[in-house]
Amino acid sequence: MGIGILQFPEDIKWKRLCVSEDMVDEGICDKEKPPRWRSSVAAFSYEPPKEEQVYEGRIITYLKIVATITGFQPNGKELDVSDDAWDVLPGIEEFRDKLDEYFPCYGALLSVSVGPTKPEESVFKADEYPYFVDFEPKKRELYEMVSESGERVSRSVQSVNVKKGTTTTNSTEVLDIDMGFNVGLKVGGEKEGAGLNYGQQGQWGTKELSQTQRMDIRTTDGLEEIREGFSRTTNLSQMYSLFQAYHLGTNRAIFFLQPRPHIVTSNFTFVNGPRQLEGIQEVFLVVSRPHNMMGLCLEVELETAHVGTKATYSHKKKTDDFEFYLLAKAENRGGTIEDDSVTQLVQDSQTYYPPAGWEITDFNVIQLSAKRLENWNVTHGSDYLTIFGAVTWRYEDRDYTTNDLLLDGELKIDVRIYLQEIAPTPGDGVETLFLTGRRLCCCKRTVVPLLPGEWISYEKDVSNRGLRFVAGPANESALIESREMSNVIGQEILRSVSGRGRQPAGQVHYYQTDYFHKQIARLLRKQPSECNPPVSKIPGISETIAKRLQSVLGEKVNKADILSMPTERMCCSLNMSDKEIRDLRLKTIGLGTK
Repeated sequence: MGIGILQFPEDIKWKRLCVSEDMVDEGICDKEKPPRWRSSVAAFSYEPPKEEQVYEGRIITYLKIVATITGFQPNGKELDVSDDAWDVLPGIEEFRDKLDEYFPCYGALLSVSVGPTKPEESVFKADEYPYFVDFEPKKRELYEMVSESGERVSRSVQSVNVKKGTTTTNSTEVLDIDMGFNVGLKVGGEKEGAGLNYGQQGQWGTKELSQTQRMDIRTTDGLEEIREGFSRTTNLSQMYSLFQAYHLGTNRAIFFLQPRPHIVTSNFTFVNGPRQLEGIQEVFLVVSRPHNMMGLCLEVELETAHVGTKATYSHKKKTDDFEFYLLAKAENRGGTIEDDSVTQLVQDSQTYYPPAGWEITDFNVIQLSAKRLENWNVTHGSDYLTIFGAVTWRYEDRDYTTNDLLLDGELKIDVRIYLQEIAPTPGDGVETLFLTGRRLCCCKRTVVPLLPGEWISYEKDVSNRGLRFVAGPANESALIESREMSNVIGQEILRSVSGRGRQPAGQVHYYQTDYFHKQIARLLRKQPSECNPPVSKIPGISETIAKRLQSVLGEKVNKADILSMPTERMCCSLNMSDKEIRDLRLKTIGLGTK
């Protein structure tokens, strides 16, 4: 049966398929609550009735994936603190702070896959698998207004409409952005009709000004257009962030989210690294499957990017320009019957002193022009820079038939001076990038065991990239640093899909990461020596393992040395598996996983 042409579009009646179970509060009004700061995923579906299935041999299904993206905070309940000695350490509070550390999110990767249910996997070939006909959103970019007034955005809401063919979507995104235009709307009577005018002003490279004005009068029946064009409608909640989708037409769609970069803005705002990515992102997908496939198996995986830091000290830097100018004006020395020609040397020096609290680190001559140059040089120390120059002027006494010649001497030197603040500025250097992952699997006619909670899906040492967080007023340097960090994080998220640091799902948790153990190693080195014993005196480590560690790290290897060594290197040196190494390091600090 065909679709009623003049029916009003109906809201899609979503049915929840599955949700992150560890985020469900199973005991209302009790003291136990799910972790607040963990990402979560929920999946909804709707299958139009048979009379709306217009594709022969195919069944169309709508899916909505709701991803709640937050920062990451480890759950201390996942650990078994088996060593009572931790409670008497001088730095126990600092240690506990590391257990409760909160990591903001700086990027996310959402993967959605569909396939036949488990009993039907052997029935259908790969080219018969269901696939995504369409999905929204597909792309979202930021176009920056390079102006001192900046850009103002307060929300982003997207309306998605499904057309009568049931597989094509039409979306409209509404942004509260001040882009410098004006719109006028005029509504008249029955004879006058309605009017719309639009005006825009701008300057492009020259002083020429242009203004356009457009009036379009149109009479339409909006309700009839809606009835004829759309069958169903729904709303999606959007995050105002960069968004890119991949793999339309396959059974696996990937969505990459990054926080929007800092834009040209006032110096009275503050920048401390890239923006954080937090909120709800919904994705609408249209799935087509064979009519004889009983149901769909849906898998959703959400990975969020976080960075681990270490305390660093750096010196703020800036530049200043200094100009040296020397003019030797030639003088007329004539007046006798003899040859009065003369050459005179003129020299001078000028000194630049840095502002209070700053010192000179280097300089660069960016421009030098001279006439009758004799000599010049630049000398500098941390608290001064002196430019010396010498030129000559000349007077040539000619005979009475020729005018006397006056030759000036001139020297101009422009120097760019590089300064750094004497007092170091404390900050947080980015040491590690890691991704946390969670997976949701919901099948219509079978049950697939779920992996509990979140795990670490990828870890990469990025300490050599020179990334850091330094809070302060917005300026060009701060904006460049924040964007560079955001770019590096984005590159590593994309690289993580097949990178060497990729970990099997559900295998590695935060307390087993290299970053966590490096943090504990730093704390141990601040403690008395009895808190950082040699490997031979660490409970839980066998004599055989202790000797192997001493052969690799030296006879005096201690707790901190073991924790500081990267997992990959330890696996190669000790010929042990990844899991064995991570469990060994937990035993080293008296911890175990429950």
